[in-house]
Amino acid sequence: MPQAEIETLPLFRMLPKHHLVEALELALIPYDVGQNEILTVKGEVDTSLMIVVTGLLDVVVGDPATVVATVGPGELIGDMALFGQAGVRQATIRTRSPCSLLVLDQEGLKTLRAKENMLVTLLEAQALRTIGSRLRQMDFRITEFAEGTELEQEAPAGLISRFKSWLVPTNPHPAQPPPSVLETVKATPALEGLSLELMTELANELVMEPVPQGTILIQEGLRDGDAFILANGRIDVYRATSNASNQRVATLEPGQLFGVVALVHGSVRSASCLAAEPCWVVRLPGTLYLELEKRDDLLARAFRSAVYEALVKQLTSANEHVAVLIQTLANSPLVTEREREAFKALVLQTS
Repeated sequence: MPQAEIETLPLFRMLPKHHLVEALELALIPYDVGQNEILTVKGEVDTSLMIVVTGLLDVVVGDPATVVATVGPGELIGDMALFGQAGVRQATIRTRSPCSLLVLDQEGLKTLRAKENMLVTLLEAQALRTIGSRLRQMDFRITEFAEGTELEQEAPAGLISRFKSWLVPTNPHPAQPPPSVLETVKATPALEGLSLELMTELANELVMEPVPQGTILIQEGLRDGDAFILANGRIDVYRATSNASNQRVATLEPGQLFGVVALVHGSVRSASCLAAEPCWVVRLPGTLYLELEKRDDLLARAFRSAVYEALVKQLTSANEHVAVLIQTLANSPLVTEREREAFKALVLQTS
């Protein structure tokens, strides 16, 4: 694979040439694969990351197998397995055309990190941006495809009407005293990879906040950059659909880290988060994330990994949601015949 072709990819344009040469010599393995080949299988344990140099690949999830996205030159495959905690493939990847790839495994990553090769930092940053972008795309597809379906419980006539229909509680504020920030951090699965020392260091940067029942903690369509950990209580997640209604797409439980897409992607919120009951939350300011993004110490790397893990879970759920919507619309009498055939083409006959 010619080095000149690799250098044209956006990821490598930002990398000093001697760092690229070092990465190609020590860690990046060229790999060519033909058309209609299964590259990875959902559920298998494999921590290799692949950088697409040429060709197109389909992301396949669901049963029956359904194409939910396509990736091309310059994009990453397997970043969720390499940088995530579990090392488990979250989707099946199938080549749409012949492809040239660069493969990086855990040993190669350790080698580059020990050499302080800049590619590691660039890959981590691109992995976060990529998964944020993929999740944003899946959110848009859910909004587009949800019209005319009843796959999720729908709010009566939008969030404002829903709020007005509630009986206002005597005391909408949390009855319990505020939990410990450190204990909340320790009880957050996405942060379980941090040592107690790092958890304490992170907790010292954060503040616990009360959230009265009915509060819209995150508003779809707004541009802001904070994330949250739910300490106690319950928060419902709603997304507007193309027919101007709102669908409840998730319910958050204590310990969940949410709002991280805007944290890493810097774009507008794709869903609204509403306090279904009085809650306590820990706010993770966007400014703190930006500060840690520039650092490469243990806390910064561990925090990026935690944010990444939270995004992986959201993207996995969104991929499955899109697959179900596609499968439903492939058999729906509510869409045109041309649309129905297009959806059917995404549902593969064999996996």
